[in-house]
Amino acid sequence: LKFLGRNADWIKIGGENVSLFQLETYLDKIKPPSIDAVLSPAPDARLGYVIELIALKKDQLRIDSLVQTFNAGVMPYEKIRNVCLVDSIPRTPLGKSLRKVY
Repeated sequence: LKFLGRNADWIKIGGENVSLFQLETYLDKIKPPSIDAVLSPAPDARLGYVIELIALKKDQLRIDSLVQTFNAGVMPYEKIRNVCLVDSIPRTPLGKSLRKVY
């Protein structure tokens, strides 16, 4: 039996399997439509990966509240550990974020 599918949406954080798709879905549910932000895995020496929030610089003043709300609703190992502010978030023609570009 061979499973075919996308493994790119799963990462290990401290030995736990984490679905980036589920975390992105939760982020989309809680963030105001005016904030453009996505999640990205960031390498970490101790945990393997941590969750990083990529957001536009123009939204900088509202990001702290978003991070607090997000972190309150996820498991401790799924919390946003880093915030990276950028001028624009690269996306595919279908609107998906290009995580590897950050």
